[in-house]
Amino acid sequence: MAESNQSIESRIQLAILELENVEKPNIKAWARSRNLPYQRLLARYKGRLSLSDRQPNGRKLDESQESALCRYIDFLDSIYLPPKRPAIAAAANAILASCHTDDSTKPPTIGRHWLQRFLHRHPVYLVRRQRAIDIERKKCLDRQVAREWFDSYQETIAQYGITADDIWNFDETGFNIGVGRDQWIITREPKRQISGGFSTNREYATAIEAISATGTTIAPVVILSAKVLLLRWFEIVGDERIAVTETGYLNNVLALQWIQLFNKLTKDSAKGTHRMLICDQFGSHLTYEFVKYCEDHKIILFFLPPHSSHLLQPLDVGVFSVYKHWHSEWVYDATVSGYEKITKNDFLGAIAQIRQKTFKPSTIKLGFRLTGLWPINPSVVLDSLVDSDRDFGFNTPSPPSSAASNSQDSSDLSTPKTIERVKKLEERLEDKISRMQQTPSRRLLRKLAKAATEFAYIASELEQNIENSENLRELRYARENRSRKASKLTGIVHSSQVDRMKRILKSGEDLKALMKLRPYYKREVMPELKRVCKAKGYLIK
Repeated sequence: MAESNQSIESRIQLAILELENVEKPNIKAWARSRNLPYQRLLARYKGRLSLSDRQPNGRKLDESQESALCRYIDFLDSIYLPPKRPAIAAAANAILASCHTDDSTKPPTIGRHWLQRFLHRHPVYLVRRQRAIDIERKKCLDRQVAREWFDSYQETIAQYGITADDIWNFDETGFNIGVGRDQWIITREPKRQISGGFSTNREYATAIEAISATGTTIAPVVILSAKVLLLRWFEIVGDERIAVTETGYLNNVLALQWIQLFNKLTKDSAKGTHRMLICDQFGSHLTYEFVKYCEDHKIILFFLPPHSSHLLQPLDVGVFSVYKHWHSEWVYDATVSGYEKITKNDFLGAIAQIRQKTFKPSTIKLGFRLTGLWPINPSVVLDSLVDSDRDFGFNTPSPPSSAASNSQDSSDLSTPKTIERVKKLEERLEDKISRMQQTPSRRLLRKLAKAATEFAYIASELEQNIENSENLRELRYARENRSRKASKLTGIVHSSQVDRMKRILKSGEDLKALMKLRPYYKREVMPELKRVCKAKGYLIK
């Protein structure tokens, strides 16, 4: 009966142990005396592993890399977001790219059948069909799920000793740059449809914001829908970062750059060893690179349950509605001030003042308090789930109806241009009225004085509005007439990076200018300098 391969390998390993004590062994004689395959014994002696021990040729990831991939799959599975096949393949390619060191070649990628062989090597991972249910049923956050989520939240905070300073929530919100909301106005018209003519520039922009439980925030990242960054944008904004995508939405690359920026801006102010980052389960927050970076820098990703942002996310509950309100107010003010079309430049110029009105410590803390995240109070959310059938909406106030008013006498009168002159005229009229005897004339003159005063106040207010509009136009003109050069930088960019790039380009241009002047210097300046020095007795080379 033929000896099994496993038995031969066992005898070879015993022979290797014996050969370790021999200084210069004769491998061929040793194999002949023990009836072992010479080539195989020689290969094992030189350190080559057996077929069962060494990595198969078709395996792209080694043991440590596959272990990292398994940890990533387990993490997603633990937060009830089991990955699909493309997500595992993308994570495997990301691991291979991160370990690739040769810049002259492209990083390796997995093949068509790699995932099938991976699942065969790891039978603990099962391929199951995810049942689709009605979205309205899915949106209903179960009370038991919410209670378990709060329990896990409290346990995580206690386990790592996380303080309020280190509890952060981040999310992105979108703006249609030139689209505002309906406004409440005061009018005498009870039935006539009243509408304002507004610029509806629907270019999309995304703002990525992060807030802490103590009421602080970090500089935002504004993502515009464009193909290149324009240098003039960085002359408009302050501390905000700017990035561009064709859609204006967040993608995987920018999400990874944002978490790196978050770590940079918050690590020095951290009170403990770990920071908690509460976020929703958006796909860009679940990539292997994003999760791995958080793990390496002690940032604990704590995901919200599906479709629970309206209950558990502080930014959604207490901040973003205020954010949208002040953006809408700005759109309205800009439109009535004479803006025919609101552009990206206008939006970037206004984002700082919109954020200043929005991200107040009291507003941020209110968001955390209304979600029960800090101070920790699960009953805020759990009680609302118990009374889900009750109407929690706010009664929308109806616009006031105009009461019938008595008709007033009006005259086409010419009034003074300033309030001071109107006041003087009113005093003179009062003096004359007091001397008059006829009552109807006195009433008409008093009415005239009152109307003149009202017109003067209206004129003063309109003059102030016109002045404000002129100032806004001048600011906008200055923004529009800045440089239209595009930046070669990509990703999330700060104005300091643009300034540094400008300095580098300026030094290069200065060097080119000097090189152009060099022939003139040799031809014109040097002979004259030598002649003057020779006349004064100086020696010059």
